[in-house]
Amino acid sequence: MLVTLDFSVNAVDYRIERGRKPNVLKFYIDNKLQEAQDESQGDSRETQEAIERTIRMSVDMFKQIVVLNTYTEPFLAMRAADQRTIIEQLLGITLLSEKAEKLKELIKETKDQIQIEDFKIKAIEEANKRVLEQVDGLKRRHRLWIAKRNSDLTELTSNLEILEKIDIEAELSAHKLLSEYNDNAKTHETYNSLTTRQQLWKNRNESEINGLIDDYNKKNEIDINRN
Repeated sequence: MLVTLDFSVNAVDYRIERGRKPNVLKFYIDNKLQEAQDESQGDSRETQEAIERTIRMSVDMFKQIVVLNTYTEPFLAMRAADQRTIIEQLLGITLLSEKAEKLKELIKETKDQIQIEDFKIKAIEEANKRVLEQVDGLKRRHRLWIAKRNSDLTELTSNLEILEKIDIEAELSAHKLLSEYNDNAKTHETYNSLTTRQQLWKNRNESEINGLIDDYNKKNEIDINRN
């Protein structure tokens, strides 16, 4: 069995096709079939929600005020909670509640997005802070390098001025004299060393000679006394 309902809202044509065995639920807007992504055995929750948003009433309210039949439970026979739901829908209270729920969800999503953006901002700030620290370090090293370069240039300039004032010929002559002096000093040192060794040899020989003379004299004295 298939039931078709055609209606218009704000100059827009709609058609609903619903059937059983097989289960069918189709929703057309200006003769264009609206596809849903969660279809299950011919029935679609998304399509049903789209229909309810279009006609601005739920299935229960539709059965109570539009389609009256013996299969629908009368309003007065319904439970108090179900009656309250129908009345809230009829007075628009449910719509306000739904909007409030959507606003709550939107607020929650907004807070989550704000928190995510805060994390991103903090991460960017930390990254920028590290970059600034690196830049400051590079600037500090650059200043130190400039100061060292200027100091080295000043020292080199001073040394260059001193070198320009030096008499090269006089320095060469002094270097030659120094070399000759060093050679003479080495020769003198060698001579002193030889002289010292000769003096030591002489002293040792004189000591030995004196010892021999003493021994000789002592021996002669002994021989004279015996005679």
